[in-house]
Amino acid sequence: MIEDCAQSAGALIGENRAGIFGDLSTFSFYPTKNLGAIGDAGAVCTSSLLIYERLKKLREYGWSNRYFAEIAMGGNNRIDEIQALVLNLQLKKLDGWNIQRRAIWSRFKRAAEQSSLRLIGSNSESFVAHLAVIGTESREGFQRYMNQNGIDTAIHYPFSDYVQPGLTTEPLRSSLPITERLCSSVASLPLFPEMTEDEYFQK
Repeated sequence: MIEDCAQSAGALIGENRAGIFGDLSTFSFYPTKNLGAIGDAGAVCTSSLLIYERLKKLREYGWSNRYFAEIAMGGNNRIDEIQALVLNLQLKKLDGWNIQRRAIWSRFKRAAEQSSLRLIGSNSESFVAHLAVIGTESREGFQRYMNQNGIDTAIHYPFSDYVQPGLTTEPLRSSLPITERLCSSVASLPLFPEMTEDEYFQK
Protein backbone atom coordinates (compact mmCIF):
# COMPACT_ATOMS: atom_id res chain seq x y z
CA MET A 1 0.00 0.00 0.00
CA ILE A 2 1.32 3.43 -0.98
CA GLU A 3 0.33 6.22 1.40
CA ASP A 4 0.12 9.60 -0.34
CA CYS A 5 1.05 12.23 2.28
CA ALA A 6 1.60 15.13 -0.10
CA GLN A 7 -1.08 17.21 1.63
CA SER A 8 -1.10 15.67 5.11
CA ALA A 9 2.30 16.34 6.68
CA GLY A 10 1.81 16.45 10.45
CA ALA A 11 -1.67 14.89 10.46
CA LEU A 12 -2.50 12.64 13.42
CA ILE A 13 -4.77 9.62 13.66
CA GLY A 14 -4.80 8.82 17.35
CA GLU A 15 -1.13 9.01 18.32
CA ASN A 16 0.12 8.01 14.88
CA ARG A 17 1.41 10.44 12.28
CA ALA A 18 0.51 10.31 8.62
CA GLY A 19 3.17 8.35 6.79
CA ILE A 20 3.40 5.20 8.92
CA PHE A 21 0.36 3.30 7.66
CA GLY A 22 1.51 2.21 4.19
CA ASP A 23 4.28 -0.08 2.95
CA LEU A 24 5.74 3.19 1.75
CA SER A 25 4.65 6.80 2.04
CA THR A 26 5.34 9.74 -0.24
CA PHE A 27 5.71 13.38 0.73
CA SER A 28 5.81 16.51 -1.39
CA PHE A 29 7.78 19.46 -0.01
CA TYR A 30 6.76 21.88 -2.74
CA PRO A 31 6.80 25.40 -1.22
CA THR A 32 2.99 25.64 -0.99
CA LYS A 33 2.62 22.44 1.04
CA ASN A 34 2.15 22.38 4.83
CA LEU A 35 5.83 21.45 5.12
CA GLY A 36 7.54 23.22 2.24
CA ALA A 37 11.09 23.65 1.00
CA ILE A 38 12.29 26.64 -1.03
CA GLY A 39 12.06 24.69 -4.28
CA ASP A 40 11.01 21.30 -5.58
CA ALA A 41 11.67 18.54 -3.07
CA GLY A 42 10.06 15.36 -1.78
CA ALA A 43 10.67 12.18 0.16
CA VAL A 44 9.67 8.54 0.23
CA CYS A 45 9.56 6.70 3.57
CA THR A 46 9.36 2.98 4.31
CA SER A 47 10.07 0.51 7.10
CA SER A 48 10.79 -2.26 4.57
CA LEU A 49 14.49 -2.96 4.03
CA LEU A 50 13.72 -4.44 0.59
CA ILE A 51 11.85 -1.33 -0.56
CA TYR A 52 14.49 0.93 1.00
CA GLU A 53 17.30 -0.72 -0.94
CA ARG A 54 15.39 -0.37 -4.20
CA LEU A 55 14.53 3.28 -3.50
CA LYS A 56 18.19 4.04 -2.78
CA LYS A 57 19.08 2.75 -6.25
CA LEU A 58 16.21 4.55 -7.98
CA ARG A 59 17.09 7.93 -6.46
CA GLU A 60 20.57 7.82 -7.99
CA TYR A 61 20.46 6.57 -11.57
CA GLY A 62 19.62 2.98 -10.60
CA TRP A 63 23.16 2.50 -9.31
CA SER A 64 24.01 -0.45 -7.06
CA ASN A 65 27.63 0.70 -7.13
CA ARG A 66 28.99 4.00 -8.40
CA TYR A 67 28.51 4.26 -12.17
CA PHE A 68 26.88 0.79 -12.42
CA ALA A 69 23.14 1.04 -13.17
CA GLU A 70 21.58 -2.17 -11.91
CA ILE A 71 17.90 -1.28 -12.35
CA ALA A 72 15.98 0.75 -14.91
CA MET A 73 14.10 4.05 -14.38
CA GLY A 74 16.60 5.52 -11.93
CA GLY A 75 17.07 9.28 -11.80
CA ASN A 76 18.84 12.08 -9.99
CA ASN A 77 16.28 12.52 -7.21
CA ARG A 78 18.22 13.61 -4.16
CA ILE A 79 17.25 16.57 -1.97
CA ASP A 80 20.15 19.00 -1.90
CA GLU A 81 21.64 20.12 1.41
CA ILE A 82 20.06 23.59 1.36
CA GLN A 83 16.55 22.15 0.89
CA ALA A 84 17.20 19.63 3.67
CA LEU A 85 18.38 22.41 6.01
CA VAL A 86 15.27 24.51 5.32
CA LEU A 87 12.97 21.50 5.85
CA ASN A 88 14.70 20.62 9.11
CA LEU A 89 14.04 24.15 10.40
CA GLN A 90 10.46 24.21 9.06
CA LEU A 91 9.66 20.87 10.67
CA LYS A 92 9.92 22.45 14.13
CA LYS A 93 7.11 24.85 13.18
CA LEU A 94 4.85 22.35 11.42
CA ASP A 95 2.48 21.51 14.29
CA GLY A 96 1.92 25.19 15.10
CA TRP A 97 1.29 26.01 11.46
CA ASN A 98 -1.24 23.17 11.17
CA ILE A 99 -3.07 24.43 14.27
CA GLN A 100 -3.27 27.89 12.72
CA ARG A 101 -4.48 26.43 9.39
CA ARG A 102 -7.29 24.57 11.19
CA ALA A 103 -8.25 27.73 13.10
CA ILE A 104 -8.58 29.71 9.86
CA TRP A 105 -10.44 26.81 8.22
CA SER A 106 -12.85 26.79 11.19
CA ARG A 107 -13.63 30.47 10.64
CA PHE A 108 -14.37 29.69 7.00
CA LYS A 109 -16.53 26.77 8.12
CA ARG A 110 -18.65 28.93 10.42
CA ALA A 111 -19.16 31.46 7.62
CA ALA A 112 -20.08 28.73 5.12
CA GLU A 113 -22.70 27.33 7.50
CA GLN A 114 -24.64 30.58 7.11
CA SER A 115 -24.96 29.96 3.37
CA SER A 116 -25.51 27.12 0.91
CA LEU A 117 -21.74 26.62 0.58
CA ARG A 118 -20.08 23.47 1.92
CA LEU A 119 -16.52 23.47 3.22
CA ILE A 120 -14.79 20.12 2.83
CA GLY A 121 -12.75 18.86 5.81
CA SER A 122 -13.08 18.38 9.56
CA ASN A 123 -11.88 19.82 12.88
CA SER A 124 -9.93 16.69 13.83
CA GLU A 125 -6.15 16.45 14.00
CA SER A 126 -6.27 14.05 11.06
CA PHE A 127 -7.03 17.11 8.92
CA VAL A 128 -4.25 19.67 8.44
CA ALA A 129 -6.24 22.13 6.28
CA HIS A 130 -3.78 22.16 3.40
CA LEU A 131 -6.55 23.70 1.29
CA ALA A 132 -9.86 25.40 2.00
CA VAL A 133 -12.05 23.62 -0.55
CA ILE A 134 -15.57 24.96 -1.03
CA GLY A 135 -18.37 22.99 -2.67
CA THR A 136 -20.94 25.10 -4.49
CA GLU A 137 -23.71 24.48 -7.00
CA SER A 138 -22.73 27.67 -8.83
CA ARG A 139 -18.94 27.72 -9.01
CA GLU A 140 -18.71 30.32 -11.75
CA GLY A 141 -20.99 32.72 -9.85
CA PHE A 142 -19.14 32.06 -6.58
CA GLN A 143 -15.76 32.77 -8.16
CA ARG A 144 -17.07 35.89 -9.87
CA TYR A 145 -18.48 37.20 -6.57
CA MET A 146 -15.23 36.49 -4.70
CA ASN A 147 -13.18 38.13 -7.43
CA GLN A 148 -15.36 41.25 -7.28
CA ASN A 149 -14.59 41.42 -3.57
CA GLY A 150 -10.83 41.08 -4.07
CA ILE A 151 -10.56 37.42 -3.01
CA ASP A 152 -8.72 35.05 -5.31
CA THR A 153 -9.97 31.48 -5.80
CA ALA A 154 -8.54 28.47 -7.63
CA ILE A 155 -9.77 25.20 -9.09
CA HIS A 156 -7.26 22.57 -8.03
CA TYR A 157 -9.09 19.56 -9.45
CA PRO A 158 -10.86 20.47 -12.71
CA PHE A 159 -10.46 16.98 -14.21
CA SER A 160 -10.79 13.55 -12.63
CA ASP A 161 -7.73 11.33 -12.98
CA TYR A 162 -9.53 8.56 -14.80
CA VAL A 163 -10.38 10.73 -17.82
CA GLN A 164 -6.83 12.00 -18.35
CA PRO A 165 -5.05 10.00 -21.09
CA GLY A 166 -1.62 10.54 -19.55
CA LEU A 167 -2.65 9.02 -16.21
CA THR A 168 -4.45 5.86 -17.33
CA THR A 169 -3.61 2.99 -19.65
CA GLU A 170 -7.20 2.15 -20.53
CA PRO A 171 -10.50 4.02 -20.19
CA LEU A 172 -12.70 3.30 -17.19
CA ARG A 173 -15.79 1.37 -18.27
CA SER A 174 -18.04 2.86 -15.61
CA SER A 175 -18.61 6.45 -14.53
CA LEU A 176 -17.82 8.03 -11.18
CA PRO A 177 -20.68 10.52 -10.71
CA ILE A 178 -19.56 11.83 -7.29
CA THR A 179 -16.04 12.46 -8.60
CA GLU A 180 -17.43 14.22 -11.66
CA ARG A 181 -19.78 16.35 -9.53
CA LEU A 182 -16.93 17.43 -7.25
CA CYS A 183 -14.64 18.26 -10.17
CA SER A 184 -17.31 20.58 -11.56
CA SER A 185 -18.32 22.19 -8.26
CA VAL A 186 -15.31 22.74 -5.96
CA ALA A 187 -13.08 25.79 -5.64
CA SER A 188 -10.31 26.67 -3.20
CA LEU A 189 -10.00 29.77 -1.04
CA PRO A 190 -6.63 31.18 0.09
CA LEU A 191 -5.43 29.50 3.28
CA PHE A 192 -1.96 29.73 4.79
CA PRO A 193 -0.83 30.01 8.43
CA GLU A 194 0.51 33.55 8.09
CA MET A 195 -2.91 34.95 7.09
CA THR A 196 -4.00 37.84 9.27
CA GLU A 197 -7.50 38.19 10.68
CA ASP A 198 -8.13 41.12 8.35
CA GLU A 199 -7.36 38.83 5.39
CA TYR A 200 -9.61 35.92 6.34
CA PHE A 201 -12.36 37.62 8.29
CA GLN A 202 -14.27 40.69 7.23
CA LYS A 203 -17.12 42.03 9.38
